[in-house]
Amino acid sequence: NPSDPTKPATPWRATYLRLQSMVTLPVPQGILLNVQVRARANGVNGNFGPVCRMIVDDGAAACPTTTLIQDTNNPFFSCGVSRVFGAGDVIAAQPVPGANRYRFRFEQIGDAFVRVIAKPSYALILNWSTLPLTPGADYNVFVQVSFDGGANYCPYGAPCVVSIINPGGPSDNDGDGYTSDVDCDDDNDTVFPGNPEICGDGLDNNCDG
Repeated sequence: NPSDPTKPATPWRATYLRLQSMVTLPVPQGILLNVQVRARANGVNGNFGPVCRMIVDDGAAACPTTTLIQDTNNPFFSCGVSRVFGAGDVIAAQPVPGANRYRFRFEQIGDAFVRVIAKPSYALILNWSTLPLTPGADYNVFVQVSFDGGANYCPYGAPCVVSIINPGGPSDNDGDGYTSDVDCDDDNDTVFPGNPEICGDGLDNNCDG
């Protein structure tokens, strides 16, 4: 909002909109909306950008969902990964501001096994004694958060698959679907066998040497 008196008079001031400032025809609750944005410079409007979708839901905003971290550039990337159980391997959820309890739910794919563990941290070390995870099994992992120490929890977010591998076995650290025994750079998800080669980037994109 370029007229917001609480912000410095810079171009960045116009890059956001406070929804509560829309008194006439306010944004409705619970309706999925298409949103486009365009810039205005020197009195001239630019073209609208691509459509994004949003929904105003005060209830969901007060008790948000979260998932395991899906950003491959994040050092705690945990969605679609392989991990060793019983050592020091970690999975991590996307942190939620104000949350003080994270509950992880493991559902073994193709089996009725379920394990639920709650921790005060968004990071979970895969090492416990009761109902351990099984090497060679894949798990759908859900996460939910609490703001009152676990007395009440928000809904679970979308699941991510975590594969448990044998200690010393090949891992897939970058989550590109190729384990370290065939992936020539298992810390870079743009490098794997069969990937198109990009000339001049200094990488062996397709692992052909």
